[in-house]
Amino acid sequence: MLTLEQEITALGGGPISDLSDEALYAGLCELVKNKLLAAEGPPGGGRPHHVIATPGGAAAGATHGRAAASGAPCALPKKKLYYISAEFLIGKLLSNNLINLGIYDQVRELLERNGKSLARLEEMEPEPSLGNGGLGRLAACFLDSLATLGLPGDGVGLCYHLGLFRQVFEDNLQKELPNPWIHGEYGGPGADGDMPRPARTQGSSAGDGALAGAGQGGHDGAQGSCADDKMPGPARTQGSSAGDGALVGAGQGGHDGAQGAGSADTRWLIKTDVHYPVRFGPFTLQSDMYDIQVAGYTGSEEGRGRGARGAADAADVPRHASGAGVTLPDVGAAPGGEAAWAAPPTRAGESPSEADLGSVGSFTAADGDGPSDAPLTTAEGGALPTDVPSAAGLRPDVPPRTNRLHLFDLPGVRESIVRDGIAFDKEDVPEGLTLFLYPDDSDDAGRLLRIFQEYFMVSNAAQLILDECTARGSLLHDLPDYAVIQINDTHPTMVIPELIRLLMERGIEADAAIDIVGRTCAYTNHTILAEALETWPIAFLKKAVPHLVPIIEMLDDRVRRRFDDESLAIIDRDDRVHMAHIDIHYGFSVNGVAALHTEILKKDELNNFYRIYPDRFNNKTNGITFRRWLLHCNPRLTGFIRELIGPGFKKDATELEKLIPYENDPAALEKLLEIKSANKADLAGYFRRLHDHRPLDPASIFDVQSKRLHEYKRQQLNALYLIRKYLEIKAGRLPASPITAIFAAKAAPAYTIAKDIIHLILCLSSLTQADTRVSPHLRVVMAENYNVTLAEKLIPAADISEQISLSSKEASGTGNMKFMLNGAVTLGTEDGANVEIHRLVGDEKIYVFGKASDEVIALYRSGAYHPWEYIERDETIRACVDFITGPEMLGVGSEGHLRRLSDELRGKDYFMTFLDFEDYCRTKDRACADWADRMGWAKKMLHNIAMAGYFSSDRTIAQYDAEIWKLS
Repeated sequence: MLTLEQEITALGGGPISDLSDEALYAGLCELVKNKLLAAEGPPGGGRPHHVIATPGGAAAGATHGRAAASGAPCALPKKKLYYISAEFLIGKLLSNNLINLGIYDQVRELLERNGKSLARLEEMEPEPSLGNGGLGRLAACFLDSLATLGLPGDGVGLCYHLGLFRQVFEDNLQKELPNPWIHGEYGGPGADGDMPRPARTQGSSAGDGALAGAGQGGHDGAQGSCADDKMPGPARTQGSSAGDGALVGAGQGGHDGAQGAGSADTRWLIKTDVHYPVRFGPFTLQSDMYDIQVAGYTGSEEGRGRGARGAADAADVPRHASGAGVTLPDVGAAPGGEAAWAAPPTRAGESPSEADLGSVGSFTAADGDGPSDAPLTTAEGGALPTDVPSAAGLRPDVPPRTNRLHLFDLPGVRESIVRDGIAFDKEDVPEGLTLFLYPDDSDDAGRLLRIFQEYFMVSNAAQLILDECTARGSLLHDLPDYAVIQINDTHPTMVIPELIRLLMERGIEADAAIDIVGRTCAYTNHTILAEALETWPIAFLKKAVPHLVPIIEMLDDRVRRRFDDESLAIIDRDDRVHMAHIDIHYGFSVNGVAALHTEILKKDELNNFYRIYPDRFNNKTNGITFRRWLLHCNPRLTGFIRELIGPGFKKDATELEKLIPYENDPAALEKLLEIKSANKADLAGYFRRLHDHRPLDPASIFDVQSKRLHEYKRQQLNALYLIRKYLEIKAGRLPASPITAIFAAKAAPAYTIAKDIIHLILCLSSLTQADTRVSPHLRVVMAENYNVTLAEKLIPAADISEQISLSSKEASGTGNMKFMLNGAVTLGTEDGANVEIHRLVGDEKIYVFGKASDEVIALYRSGAYHPWEYIERDETIRACVDFITGPEMLGVGSEGHLRRLSDELRGKDYFMTFLDFEDYCRTKDRACADWADRMGWAKKMLHNIAMAGYFSSDRTIAQYDAEIWKLS
């Protein structure tokens, strides 16, 4: 058997010390892909790697079931989860895969011995641009936990070439540019120019067209779906470990260092031989399916100890279980090659880059800290159920798996049609369907394109599911025994009528088809905002998917015959189709994503449905994968925790509670402060390299609000506080400690007020940076192009976590969990999962402000909130709002943008910024004052870390499985 060094040498094309970074990166990517393929098992061993799909959609040529998606390492499961989501914000994959394979430390040490830096290679990798925010990152965490817990489950989505968009700032304004992550050097997505444009034929008797050339040379296992002499078929690796799955570009161009990090043989996409016809009103298109492997966490390095000295190494044992008198080495010291929290090596002159994330959790309340023993409460004052089974030691005899994320694409999509930022012809569906996530829907063409996108996703998913299940032995009447479909938000809703349609085409009566699908599909609701519950004009569906409309009308008719309540209808009186209503009526489970969120759904927003389907509603509080959000992004903290309590927390996150005794250990608290300071210095260095402004001060409070830009998340409330603080400093009232306010957010291109809020923040950044009287005490910074990579650097450095949404509007949040895990203290409303954070840590370890959700809901019902009344009676609010259009702001900003925002706040302020302004300012000032007590703050940090184990996505997935999916 080859050693790790021999494998890398062979794949890289020479000795490690002689390889260029590009060649070394390519070799490591190939190493990981091969190991993941081997973990899936060879064809015939339960995991075939491709199947030939006939134009009719039936599987052929697979003797053991479905290719590219089955997932079992040894034997195919009978029942499998299909997690369908418009977003999968998976982040960079090299390090995460190395960690989950259990070889991260070995690879890093091997590279160090050869004068190379894994951290530098990590920076080279482009981030897959497949999501926007919390929804997509949650889906990615869930895939990780599914594989880690050994559960058979694949993700299904779309292969967006240019992502949401790349955010750049010009003239203190957001500008949107394409965000390409798939380069066109190989015959796969993004191979623009060499890919022939799909010819559309006239419709058949059924009214649809056929993609010219479909099935001609595209399904013989030798070429891609678009046979063309300009585009060679993807080369396939030999050997059973790779099977005959087609690695995109494998073998093309070699590993000689001539290609960059985005070239063919360094990509994570695997080209499959799975293609489906997807029928639209004007035409039919043939899909391509690409896969990304999702590795479960093995934890196989846990017995190695520090360096490579074996299982008996003392670093695997807590230094002092009592927490008393602990002696700790210096942060960054590396005796014997690896300090427990030593940062990975970097290029000369650079700050260390994060490199090294475990998790399953039972719920234990905070000890002796105010309300920690009190129940959560509903908006009506009743008790909120914790609804949390113990997840420690889950499935101990089941090994982790390698599952798949299936991404569907079209061979004719052309990135070159994008012009002027992110503008393109939205009516040219075959060339633009998978260009962008959430294409601008401010016009009819954009709205129609979104319907095309969603149907393309679910039609492919439905055909894949039926083919896989029949290959595993299903007779379709027993489909719920073979598949469970989780509909992540409303974007995949059309999978319900599409599956019913396909079952009816295969000879199953309508009643039976509806019953089968209703026992197969489950729905996750992610919002309380009415505008986020999708509705589509029936006329649009008739244009895009006319064959699906009779099914939807049939489903609506059945609802109307059962219920007289118009609010329960699927098609309302304005001829709009309510997607969530389809999910609730024709699925077997509806879950919220935080305890408060679920209660609001049941008692208010979806009460009409809860009254008729009470047994369908349940809560599954969101979680995060600790592999990425601790081990990977915060190696110093990971090593510190391991030194104190051992490595068990990596697999069982509840073990973090063993940190509680160290709250009174001065040496441990000092070391925690040193780690936070080092992470802040790293972030300051990162910003200095990326942004042209004065360096951040790591000795200041890092107050961070990073999330999607939306009025309900209330970045504008934070900005108004900063205006207030700016005015106080100018008047000579200085804060006790300097504050660095850091924002990171993207605004949807058509969301004008959100973009105006970004403009306000950027103008404040310009003012605070330029004013020498203010900048030593207050800095405002807006990070550009917020994504997973930036979050991995930002979150470990945060002191205060801003979670300030209007109560009753945030479903859950997951950023709040990531900040908590990394030692930031929450400043937030009693909204979403903040409620559960408060319950866990108690009154003294969190800063809570604002009106409760029941008060906010009552104000909406009464219409009693009027922003102008607050402005008229509160001099401070009036001064802050006036400042937005005052001479200082107009000197650095656009009057049109600033005045529009000011008018919005004065006349509408739908998310009640001023309602909580006074309480927010008072509470934030108290948090900043408390921060100056460094040991007291360190206790808050440590307690938050210790109680974060509940928010493991492994716990969340264990609940989904036990209560909804029943895979195990």
